[in-house]
Amino acid sequence: MEQSKIVTRRKNKSAIARIESFSDSVFGFAITLMVIDLLQIPRLELEHNLIDSLEIHWQSLLAFLIGFCTILICWINHHHVFCYVVRYDGRFLWINGILLLIVTFTPLPTSIFAAFLLKENTTGLILFGFTYFLISIVATLIWNYSYTHNLLNKKEDKTYYQSILLLFRACIVYTLVAFFVCFYSSVAAVVMYCLMFSIFAFPHYFSLKVQRYLKK
Repeated sequence: MEQSKIVTRRKNKSAIARIESFSDSVFGFAITLMVIDLLQIPRLELEHNLIDSLEIHWQSLLAFLIGFCTILICWINHHHVFCYVVRYDGRFLWINGILLLIVTFTPLPTSIFAAFLLKENTTGLILFGFTYFLISIVATLIWNYSYTHNLLNKKEDKTYYQSILLLFRACIVYTLVAFFVCFYSSVAAVVMYCLMFSIFAFPHYFSLKVQRYLKK
């Protein structure tokens, strides 16, 4: 009986590793999509030197940097979640799949935002902001589902899990506000997104801060 339990645990650990490995591959593919645009610059500007080509296509470079940071931060938080997930079910797989779907869509609004930065930056930023709002919803859904359906490691302090959930829920409200700000001030919206990046780039650090607040 005990041996059967060990085998089950090993299979479950292996299956979760496969889920995380597949997710990592999708994140890597999304970044690859943005790199493809950069590879076109030397071919399109053969009559210019390298410096002039980069100056002409600075929007593409900006789109890559913004997109890379966006996907990197999404991956950091996704990895943070999977540090504590020890079980899964079919619904969890579908929620995770929806998040990956939105992540692979991210290069498009990022590219549009950068391409129309000097022309019609509001429209591109609105699409970018709406994408981030969707990401925050699904990311919160993954953690909330894991927390409420006992998919997390029970050895960890529950207040820490609650702090992560509180951060994700706050992110939904924050990205919704930032989305509406996009309609009125592009500069203010960009500042808000940069602030959000700086916080969610270190999810463990800020989760611990929230945990200390909850324990007071």
